[in-house]
This record gives sequence, C-alpha cells and structure tokens, in this order.
Amino acid sequence: MKFLLVRPGPEIVEKTLFGPWKPQLNLNALYSQPGEMFRFLCMFQIVSSTPLLAIGSWLKSKGEEVEILEIPLEFGLPLREKQNKERREKICEYFRRCDCDVVGISCTSTFESLSSVHVAEAVKKAQPDTTVLLGGYQAGAIAEELMRETDAIDMVVVSDFEPIAEELIQALQGNGALRDVPNILYRENGRIKQTTYEVRPVNLEETSHYDFSLVKKYLPYYIMYSIESSRGCPNHCSYCQEKSFRKYYAVKPPEKAVDELITASEYISSSTRTAFFYYSDPLWGLKRSWVRQFCKTLIERRDEISLSHFGWFTCTSVGHLKDKEFELLKKAGCANIGYGIESLSPKMLNVMGRGKDYKKYLEDIHETVNLTLKHDIQMYVSIMVGMPGETPETLKETLEGLKALPIENDLLRVFVFLAYPLPKTLLEHQLQDEEFIKEMGIRVWDTPDWRKGYFPKVTPLFDPSPDMSVEELTQFYLDLSNGNLGVPSFLKRLEALKGVKDILKKDEITPEDYLKWAKTYQRILRVIG
Repeated sequence: MKFLLVRPGPEIVEKTLFGPWKPQLNLNALYSQPGEMFRFLCMFQIVSSTPLLAIGSWLKSKGEEVEILEIPLEFGLPLREKQNKERREKICEYFRRCDCDVVGISCTSTFESLSSVHVAEAVKKAQPDTTVLLGGYQAGAIAEELMRETDAIDMVVVSDFEPIAEELIQALQGNGALRDVPNILYRENGRIKQTTYEVRPVNLEETSHYDFSLVKKYLPYYIMYSIESSRGCPNHCSYCQEKSFRKYYAVKPPEKAVDELITASEYISSSTRTAFFYYSDPLWGLKRSWVRQFCKTLIERRDEISLSHFGWFTCTSVGHLKDKEFELLKKAGCANIGYGIESLSPKMLNVMGRGKDYKKYLEDIHETVNLTLKHDIQMYVSIMVGMPGETPETLKETLEGLKALPIENDLLRVFVFLAYPLPKTLLEHQLQDEEFIKEMGIRVWDTPDWRKGYFPKVTPLFDPSPDMSVEELTQFYLDLSNGNLGVPSFLKRLEALKGVKDILKKDEITPEDYLKWAKTYQRILRVIG
C-alpha cells in the first residue's frame, strides 16, 4: 500500500486572530504580540514532525511505500479567509495529482483540528476512494467529534499506531475486519463505530530508526530535527493530555538511541554541516542510569558524527539528575535543557498535581538550575499561569520564586504560558464541573472550541478565582513575557529577528518566509552550539 502522511499545521481563523473578540477575554492585547504569533505560527512549524517520522519510518521498514507532506512548508500559512480558501483549492489540486491508498493526518494539537478537517475534505474531493485516517493527541481526544464534523474522515486511531498497524493494514487490504482492530473509530454503513480499547505499549527496542530521507525536501526548512527516546510519562499533571493518550512509559535502550542519533546525523550531513536534534519525549531521561549510559555511549562514538555543528535539546524534570549526569550531558553535546517547573506557588503546584512537598520541589529547582548553568548548558524554565485558584498572591509567589533564580545569566530563559483546557485532561473536566467552578469561584467566558482557532496556551478563557479576572491575568502574563517585571524577555529577542514585527501585517506566511526564518535560526543555533 502507498501511504501519504500529512502534517496539516494550524489553520488560522481570521476573526479569531484579528477580532472582534469577547471584550472580557482581552485577546486584542494577546493576539497583537508579534513575538507570540511568531512562536506559534513559525517556530513550531520549522521543527520536523516526530509522529510522522516515527510512523513513516515504521511503515517503510515493513515494505510499505511512504511519502510525507508538510502543509505549511508546501503551501504556506494563510492569515486571512480569502487565502485560506485559495490554499484549500491548491491542496485539493495536489491530491488530484497524488496516487496513494491511505492519507494519514497527524492531528496532535488543538491548533491542528480545523486544518485536519479541511485537509481530509480536500483528499475526498480529489480522490473519493482514498482512505483518510487521523491520529495524534488531539485526534484521539475528540475522535467522534471530528468524525461527526465531516464524513471525509474514515477512521481515527486513538492510541499509538505501531502496536495496531499490522492488523489495521490487513483490514484495509480486505484481509480482516476493522471491528477486530483495537483502538480505532471507523465508519460502517454510515455509522460511527468504536472498537475495543486495549493498552498496547510500543516496544521501542523493535521500532525502526527515524528515516530522515522521508523528509529530504524539507530538511532546509528545519531549525531542529525532532527525535524520541521514550514515550509516555508517569506523572499526572492536570493540564496534560499525555495520560489520556498513553497509559504507559516506554524507553529505548540507550545504545539504540545513540545509534539512531548518529545514523540521522550522518544522513543530514549530506545536505548541511549543522544539525541540532530535539528530543520530543514527554519526559526524557527518567532514570539516571539510562542518562549516564546514553551519554557515555554517545561520547565514545562522537567521532562518527562528521557535522561541523552538532547538538541536541531535551526537556526533563528537576531533581533527578545530579552533577555527574550534567558533566556527561555537556560532553555528549547536550546544548539546551527545558524544565517545566510551571509554578512556584505551593497552592498552584497542588492544583496542577505537581506534588505537595513544596520545600523539596523548590530545593530541586535551585539545585537543577545551578547544576545546568555550572556545566555551561543553555536552559529554559516554563511557567504556566491562570490555573483554577490563581490569585494575585500566588502570582506574586511565582514571580518572587523566579527572581530568586539566577535569571541574569544569559544561559537561562523563561517561557510563560497561559492555562488552557485541552480535551480529555483533568483541567477540562474541572471546568465542566459546576461544583468545582462554584468552589473555586471560577467564571468561564468561553469554551475551547477548536473551530474558533484559539491559540492554545496563549488564550485565557476563564477568571481563575474571584480575586483574579482574565484582564488582570492577561496583564500579568504580558508584563512577565515582555520583561516588565524584572525577568528577561524571550519574546523581545524573537521580535528582534528581521520581519517578525510585521508578521501580522501579512496576508499569509509563505514557504519562502519559513525558509528565510529557518536560515536565520540555524545561524543562531550554530552560535549556541
């Protein structure tokens, strides 16, 4: 069979991006920030897609014919409805010329829901007999809703693809029944049916290496090459979709992870002398013994990488890596580590499900930050504000906690996000629970309807407490993000890039724009690395 795997990217709803909005939401202040818009519309689109590469590489290793299509990098990203309609026609024309049996669309974010629907409709309009399949976090969370939205979607996979892939392919070839394939929704005689859900962990010891030849034409656009060493997470954070999609934690053997990294580096070196890899694991390096073995193996094999500029980035938790691990990380080429500390308020950490031992957590943060900087590794910490129960006092605690960190160090960055109720999370459930809303004094102003094209993590939809309105929360967020509260601003650094300040004046972001910004970022990364 021939598979075409598609990253749809976002689709911008003009009236959401440019208003008018409900006045209480204060989106005019948020959506007018060029740095924020650049981060969501551009940065996330010029990092290679982990799901497409993982699935495409697996299919190719099984003898299937595979291609990958990056919609924004191929057709641009319209910011106006007129250009949206024109792009849909171009996508439809592309599929008229395309010969494939299955189109798999990676719908991983709320931001990609609307575009996934329209890509599916373009496929069916051009090739009615082609099977359209959706997968990813967001698709799994709202599978039935998406299928009811359009009959262009034939089925949705609500788990990882690889453990059910062989059964699904056999069924698609007529050698089995879809009803016997677990973890899917499909259509039968016009009705939507759901099969039995089974927890099937991916065996990462047996998965194939990421095959970057699948995205050869897009390599010049990428500022980082996404890769993975594990899937799943043992934590239970109230705002995260991970537990709703995966109920297990699986990790590759460290030797295999290193071999994959070296193989990918050598392929990429044929077209560039610079390559930085991003480990997109929900939680990288859970065990210290794994981290040590991974780093030691990579250090031993470092001479096999011929790139002039090589490095890798990852995200992990504070507290479990010690001085020895950081020493090895530096030697192994780790260029940047992200830590989701989320809050420095005991009350808010409890609400988030981040643990109750605040004193120990604070000690872990300071120890981890200091060790990262001691070994001269770039790092960022991410903060989430506006969760249920947030007040001026809890925001003050977080701000004071941030200022107690060595924020004057140029190696340290601070990212700020707004709480957003992603589907199938505890936070979404809480904001639909009348008793919880009443207990916390929350006022909900709007629902996170994916059809409206809200920007996740930069759109406040509710007053988090009687003492904190959306307007007040938005002002704090903007002040902190823009460096007005004594914390250096990452957004200001983004806005310094040529062309970023004019991004909202454009009718569309073109593939040429993405290529231009990718080259700029690649130069920056060479300096960092």
